[in-house]
Amino acid sequence: EYAPLDGALKINTDELTWMELLSPDIVEPTGRLDADLRLSGTRAAPLIGGNARLQQFATELPSLGIALQDGDIRMDAQADGSARIVGSVRSGEGTLNVDGELDWRSQDTPLLLNIRGSNVLLADTRQLRAIATPDLVVRYRAGTPLQVSGTVTVPEADIHLDRLDMGVSASPDVVVLDPVDPKTASAPLSLQLDLTLAMGDAVKIDGYGLAGTLGGSLRVQQQPGRDMRATGTLEVEGRYRAYGQDLTITQGQLTWSNNLIADPRINLRAERRVGEVVAGINVAGSASTPQVEVWSNPAMPQSEALSYLMLGRSLEGATRSQAQRLI
Repeated sequence: EYAPLDGALKINTDELTWMELLSPDIVEPTGRLDADLRLSGTRAAPLIGGNARLQQFATELPSLGIALQDGDIRMDAQADGSARIVGSVRSGEGTLNVDGELDWRSQDTPLLLNIRGSNVLLADTRQLRAIATPDLVVRYRAGTPLQVSGTVTVPEADIHLDRLDMGVSASPDVVVLDPVDPKTASAPLSLQLDLTLAMGDAVKIDGYGLAGTLGGSLRVQQQPGRDMRATGTLEVEGRYRAYGQDLTITQGQLTWSNNLIADPRINLRAERRVGEVVAGINVAGSASTPQVEVWSNPAMPQSEALSYLMLGRSLEGATRSQAQRLI
């Protein structure tokens, strides 16, 4: 551990395909990397001086359906032996700004990054399209999960609730020329999430009969190797489709209590007004297996309330075929 270190490393290249080896999510990275680094100290206490800069960086992240562009990240060695990291990258119409430090002397958190941005496109897939304003802290050290915590404000999103548990399958046009042997492949980087999601005014949701907007906040957590779970309540406004009708939601909440994010508890009241009669439903239970109860005001038999709900008229005015639908 007392052995001295002495060396230098200079890099000037626009060939960045080697970055794909660092993460399976990065595809076709481009840009230019310039570095002039000096190594000193000992094996037990290494010191690195100099600087490095990655500029004009761009890459695709197919799992999120987005492309990063105009990346410019700089690392400058500090006198205390750490390195300062500052940079930015564009996604959609927004820009992510990064600042932090790399401290290889620390055994706890050698990499610490603060990530902030405004109106950044975070995902654009069949399951989720989200534009967000993140304020995150990222911590990483070798042999441990990548930790991501903080707050993400979501001013605009399209959430397809019944697709959230679907995986992304490869296109049939994709041909793997050099398949990886699963017995020798290294484990992918694990992720540990603890995020608070705050909904803005243009967050839309559909699925399981819901079509409307969301408000409120939600805490999302994920441990390595486990499904994403959530805690919190989101307010729902819009329409709920039941018995062939699009009903107006007058009261609605989606509630999570440390359960799977794709299957919240529903507490929803939706109705249809026909003249002086209001017929509606109360929906409770999980989003995947909701329980529905029919009601009316003024109170009337279930068959009569169901007739107003489905047909928009009394059961007495229904045809034989319509009456059979209500049975």
